[in-house]
Amino acid sequence: MSVHALGLVLNRWFRRWMPDPFVLAVLLTGIVFLAATFLGDAYPADASFVERLEITLLHWKDHLFDGGRGGVNKGYLYFAFQMCIMLVTGHALATSRPVGRMVGVLARLPRTAPAAVAMVAFVACFAALVHWALGLIVGALIARETGRQCARRGLAVEYPLLGAAGYTGLMVWGGGLSGSIPLKAMDYVPPAHLAASFPFPNGIPQEETLFSALNLIVCASLLLFVPFVAALLHPRKGEEIQECPDKAGEESAETEAATGTQRTGVEKLESSAMLAMLLGGLGLLALLLDEWGQDFKLTFNKLNLLFLFLGILFQGSLMAYVRAVNEGVRGCAGILLQFPFYFGILGILFVSGLASQISEWMVSISSQATYPVATYFSAGFVNFFVPSGGGQWIVQKDIVIEGALQHGDIVGRSILAMAYGDGWTNMLQPFWAVPLLAITGLKAREIIGYTATIMLFSGGLTVALLLLF
Repeated sequence: MSVHALGLVLNRWFRRWMPDPFVLAVLLTGIVFLAATFLGDAYPADASFVERLEITLLHWKDHLFDGGRGGVNKGYLYFAFQMCIMLVTGHALATSRPVGRMVGVLARLPRTAPAAVAMVAFVACFAALVHWALGLIVGALIARETGRQCARRGLAVEYPLLGAAGYTGLMVWGGGLSGSIPLKAMDYVPPAHLAASFPFPNGIPQEETLFSALNLIVCASLLLFVPFVAALLHPRKGEEIQECPDKAGEESAETEAATGTQRTGVEKLESSAMLAMLLGGLGLLALLLDEWGQDFKLTFNKLNLLFLFLGILFQGSLMAYVRAVNEGVRGCAGILLQFPFYFGILGILFVSGLASQISEWMVSISSQATYPVATYFSAGFVNFFVPSGGGQWIVQKDIVIEGALQHGDIVGRSILAMAYGDGWTNMLQPFWAVPLLAITGLKAREIIGYTATIMLFSGGLTVALLLLF
């Protein structure tokens, strides 16, 4: 079956059966709850079925916000806050005038519908390798603007496919500068039984993960391959096309237009470009001085600070930045609602041993050559139920690293495989698409058929590269 034909089949199916992202989170909670109760192997040996149900229910409740009984995973809410800050600061930078002008220029370039889709996918993936939230928001903005520009020029482009192309950055982000799993691996401390054989006493260096030859090859390959596949999915002549609606983006335009009233003295201070330049410049200088003379090390907090101060500079005034943040927070609302439910799922997988069972089974059927591929598929499966790189790391880190040590010194490759698998099934899981859907005005069911097709073909390429290198 060709890429185009498969895309048509999956698009029709998901348009009919794909639920709202929050409804999906609730349904997945029920599925994992029942699977863990029946199949989990970490319960007391003499526990009855009713007692297993009670244990599962209590741990689900505790993991929603508290990090589990005994506070074993208290970092959940801190991590969620970090991710929301990344999303909001990325949104503020992406909606600044310099980035907006660049988006406008790019949106006017394509002369054919497949070229428009490919361009959106390339920009989204490239931006996501720099910062996942930047890729998500820029992908959404350029998808919307390209749809509007094409409609004005009479060029018929499938708008849901543009939205899907704008979401593809969330498939490649795990190997980028903000990839949660490689960044968290730098601080990995092995359990006692692995300490003697673990080759990295100070954490797993980025040279083994982010800046390795394997990661550079995989990221570059996906950066070219994903836009190619996305372009092939565009409806052909005679097939139905859903174009960009005229009202897409009107709310943002109204917000910008409302700022043109006469200002008082204090409002001029609030809108002062000098104050924004001073704060942004001082913040960036502080970051530079902090890194000067030290080994460069990326962290979530450093990325957040960098995008905070860059956003302030690019927005041009403090009040413009406040407005951009307010708009970004609206896009974050759906994620904030769903995060606790996925933390609850994570808690169930953790306490029942179900996630460990899946990972251990994948280890048992693999060799040194195929172990990263097995890790890739197991990470993709777990990500569908726990769509968070940080959550993925909590569930799988010790199992994946222990298996990598058993199969030889392939720790770096295995961690990258986990990161790729985590991003891979984002194309089937619309959790992180919520801000993009809000900006484009699309529904999850309108884009997932396309992203699922891109996921299948890109997954084949990634597996081939993991085996080859």
